[in-house]
Amino acid sequence: MLTKPQIVAPGGSYEKAVVAFKYGADCVYIAGAQFGLRKSADNFSIDQIKLLCEFAHKRSKSVYVVLNGFLHNSDLEDLENYLKDISELPIDALIISDMGVFKLATSLTSIPIHISTQASVTNAYTATMWQRLGAKRIVLAREVSLSEAKIIKDYTGLELELFIHGAMCASYSGKCIISNYTAGRDSNRG
Repeated sequence: MLTKPQIVAPGGSYEKAVVAFKYGADCVYIAGAQFGLRKSADNFSIDQIKLLCEFAHKRSKSVYVVLNGFLHNSDLEDLENYLKDISELPIDALIISDMGVFKLATSLTSIPIHISTQASVTNAYTATMWQRLGAKRIVLAREVSLSEAKIIKDYTGLELELFIHGAMCASYSGKCIISNYTAGRDSNRG
């Protein structure tokens, strides 16, 4: 059975999120004041997240909040407080990249969790591991092809998300991938 894919768009501010919805996005992903990768963007306060969720839900749309920054020990107390603050908001999903953040989020909230592309999920076994932990969706690593995504989908049955447009930076802790595109050779595989 084929289903219509969702269009998930960035909602860098309240105004940008509303525009994304008005132009066809089914979902937007946004960041709170902390813990996202776009620290200098017009990120959302708790009240703005609540307001956007109300706007979206009246239109059968969804709001995902990213917690995909790479946290250090000094961030953990603030993260715990933030998760408690957002736990009662009508957020449709959290997008998380770190296993520790995932564990804390599942212990403090009942918000569904999607695994960020920042987690670099490139195969069915890794997707299955996240699935067993309770992830509802995997945003696959940007270098995963459509045929590889189909294998992961067939193996896990999980919801999958793929980037299809926009700047595609793909570099994480020494994973060199530019040669994948310039020379057709994956430098991470010898």
